[in-house]
Amino acid sequence: MSKDDDISDLNEHWEDDAEDSTDAEPEVEKVKPVENKDARRRLDDLLEMTRVKRLIEDDF
Repeated sequence: MSKDDDISDLNEHWEDDAEDSTDAEPEVEKVKPVENKDARRRLDDLLEMTRVKRLIEDDF
């Protein structure tokens, strides 16, 4: 089998995947306000921990 045959096989595979993906509707996850607030709090905590870690690293 030549490289050209391998490439055409790959192209066919990707074309098939692209056609399948356009038919599917994107899934949207709905988030409850309570979960959204909890996620925001966790993000704020993570950002604060990262900030403190950088301050400590700067001192040493």
